[in-house]
Amino acid sequence: MLDRILNRQIETSNLTHAYLFQSYDDELLESQTLKFLKIILKDDSKEDSIEEYYNPDLLKINPEGTAIRIDSIREAIRFLQTPPTVNEHKIILIRKGEKFNKESANALLKVLEEPPKYGIIIIETNNEMSIIQTIYSRCQIINFFPDKQDKLNPWKEINEILLRCFKRDLLVIFDKRDYLGGLKDDVDKLYNYFYCFFYDLYLYGTEPKKEDALFIPDNYNIYRNTEVFSREDIYLILEKISEIWNNFKTNTNFQLSYEELLLYIMEEQNG
Repeated sequence: MLDRILNRQIETSNLTHAYLFQSYDDELLESQTLKFLKIILKDDSKEDSIEEYYNPDLLKINPEGTAIRIDSIREAIRFLQTPPTVNEHKIILIRKGEKFNKESANALLKVLEEPPKYGIIIIETNNEMSIIQTIYSRCQIINFFPDKQDKLNPWKEINEILLRCFKRDLLVIFDKRDYLGGLKDDVDKLYNYFYCFFYDLYLYGTEPKKEDALFIPDNYNIYRNTEVFSREDIYLILEKISEIWNNFKTNTNFQLSYEELLLYIMEEQNG
């Protein structure tokens, strides 16, 4: 399976030094990460569990209790100071990246800024928005979806809502209140989709011909026919999504959160 961007990088031997692997399906996240590890480490073993998988050029980091500790990141830095043993690359796999604390995240930045040529860092998470921006911006973001239909179908109605927002149709908030209210238990998935939608719109505005670079290529035709936002508008919307998503962790009023976002999208347009 893997991701189309990841597949292309593997085929062209053009790997980046840091990846953020994200999926709300934990089993899928583990299976795709393990598949990537075996490809890069040229390992054809039958092991199907990351926990039990071993390679001398792989270091796995897991949270200790509720956090990824700075001592674990220091161990990773030491691990990368020596060349690979049997492979072209040395890989650091950081699991549950949403559990970084301030100290461990800052320590990781040092190696992200000046990685050795043979080093690859993979951060797994089920909530990419919990990753601090300074780390997030230095990683290639890879989202794993169970399949194309799972990626698109649940959000077709969200696309319709967004398109009505693009027309500044205030009635959409009232018309879709029941539907949106039913998504309260999937708040992380919802805001992740909002973020991916507008990040893709930003990418399209930057390089419109690179359809295969989008997180959700199925929305390509929407972006091609959307001209109501400048790049600055989209950037502000992305910041607003992040702000509301983070605030939701302490503010349990789901309705107010999505209404605030939809109104902001209506306001933050050209013209």
